[in-house]
Amino acid sequence: MAVFQNPAGGAQDEQTSLFISHDGGVTWSERADPCGYSGSTENDTEAISAAPEGVMVALCFPRPGGRDFVGISSDGGKTFRATAPLPDSVGYQLIAATNADDVFVSTGPNGGGQQVLEASFDGGGHWNQGAIDTGQAGLYLSPTAGFLGFESSSVGRWIGSPRDIWTTIDGGSTWFSRPI
Repeated sequence: MAVFQNPAGGAQDEQTSLFISHDGGVTWSERADPCGYSGSTENDTEAISAAPEGVMVALCFPRPGGRDFVGISSDGGKTFRATAPLPDSVGYQLIAATNADDVFVSTGPNGGGQQVLEASFDGGGHWNQGAIDTGQAGLYLSPTAGFLGFESSSVGRWIGSPRDIWTTIDGGSTWFSRPI
């Protein structure tokens, strides 16, 4: 579970706190923001997701600027390693993974432009565009609106705009859309 702070406050103690339970929620241990620091630059966690075998992924936003990246943990959230920067700075908001190698990030369904889904099949070493959704948002949705997730290692869904739902049945290699 992530408890997000208010990074707009500018204070160094406004990072996300990560709470982890390994016993079904009976006890919890607190961990520092999984995105940490890059040198002296603070990074903030934008979103988190979990996958089987103790894999956790965090979408990281460098403050006060720079390109987003992903933190990947293969030990249940004890340690995270940073990936290569994500393509462009387009406002990624959603993250999902099926394992430590197959990681997906996307923009949310806001605005009138393109929404983008990026995929990495090498643990964030390289990113490739998985899908582009050009559906216009007819109204503003909250920054956390939208969905990106997997129900199995092969079947996943992404809501890239309020008009379409994208589906993969091959672990994220290809995506197809259907109107909502």
